[in-house]
Amino acid sequence: MTPQSAWAPYEPDPQRPWDLRRAAHLLRRAGFGADWPDLQQAVADGPSKTIDRLLGPPEDLAAFDADFDQYVSASATGGSTESLRAWWLRRMIETPYPLLEKMTLFWHGHFAVSNVGVNNATLMARSMQTLRRGALGSYRSLLGAVMNDPALYLCLRSERSRRSQPAPNVARQLLAAFGVGPGNFDEQDVTEAARALTGRFVLRNELRFFGHEYDDAEKTLLGQRGKWDADDAVRIVADHPATAEQVVRKLYAWLVSESDDPEPQLLAPLVADLREHDDIGRVVETMLRSNRFFAPEAYRRRIKGPVELAVGLARAMEQTVPTVRLGQQLAELGQDLYRPPTSAGFPSGRDWINQATLIARWNLVSEMLAASGSFEGRLNPAALATKHQRNQPEQAAQWLAELLLDGDLPETVGRRWQQQPPTAAEMPNTLRRLAIELTQLPEYQLA
Repeated sequence: MTPQSAWAPYEPDPQRPWDLRRAAHLLRRAGFGADWPDLQQAVADGPSKTIDRLLGPPEDLAAFDADFDQYVSASATGGSTESLRAWWLRRMIETPYPLLEKMTLFWHGHFAVSNVGVNNATLMARSMQTLRRGALGSYRSLLGAVMNDPALYLCLRSERSRRSQPAPNVARQLLAAFGVGPGNFDEQDVTEAARALTGRFVLRNELRFFGHEYDDAEKTLLGQRGKWDADDAVRIVADHPATAEQVVRKLYAWLVSESDDPEPQLLAPLVADLREHDDIGRVVETMLRSNRFFAPEAYRRRIKGPVELAVGLARAMEQTVPTVRLGQQLAELGQDLYRPPTSAGFPSGRDWINQATLIARWNLVSEMLAASGSFEGRLNPAALATKHQRNQPEQAAQWLAELLLDGDLPETVGRRWQQQPPTAAEMPNTLRRLAIELTQLPEYQLA
């Protein structure tokens, strides 16, 4: 594909039909997967109308957000974020706007503010709201909001930045992780950015500015010289071409494929668009509508993070689950919400999978689908099959494969169901076992 054809809108044709497989692919990437009614609606509506619906906030979003914001505010006490983590997981499972939560999760990994250094649930709740508000808007505005977040300075142990003692940690994070990326700045840029950030102190959990501690001398940052302050530093970094490329490259791995390293020429149109319009939502929309997104090279080319794995299963089964316990298990798998393990965020790609974590992922889906235990048997494949009028054994098995695996029922499983169909009494337990078997397949571990 040329860059122009790669990012041109996908139009279904006989060689690339709009079908359940492509609809499920879209709903996994633009959210956490879908339940059966959403899948059927997407297939019926076609790609353009489905993407329109995914991009736009639904009418009931304000009421939904108001309820959850109230729950979060009530839970944001003390130093622990365990309750916040549980409420965010429930929000992901129940949200009518999955793209917004998926992008909030993306920015949580990108900015990687962790409660390990903050130890304040109220600040962490406020920090997450900052990401949610800016998730699909201006990157410069989002970066500026994060750089004004006291949680960032506490996380990086940079509560005081004096004229005589600039704090380099935030400056380095601004350049390396939030901005131009490694290889595009040097230690002098870190020093100059730190000088621009002087005068910033976190006092009583608020970011305050003291002019007498600000270094007002000239500075040279990324080749630009002037009496730069913190806002100038954000502007210079946000407007740099390498920043747009780093952000677009991360979005490509998140939404399109993490298994290839795209050439700069392929990403160039998106980089140019982000620089011109400073609109994250535009870039996301271009990716989701594109030929590249619906190409074989993008299908199942991401490994689900633990959160995607669990939330996607709950949404497919049309039930929430006890999310305090779920949050604990996801933390054990390496994705502890509100506590990214390093300043680089959460692992990605093959880093999620090794012998130990693969077994733990199998155990997680098995426990979620169990008839009893920590998740109280709430995910019930047999009840869901009956709800959607798939009452015959073979019919139920194929339907479950369509829901969970885009219709890819393994031949050995299909043959087994034909040769030994379960009785009506056996159906509930047998469908649970089948759901567990399907969710433990390699294909289900991929988004």
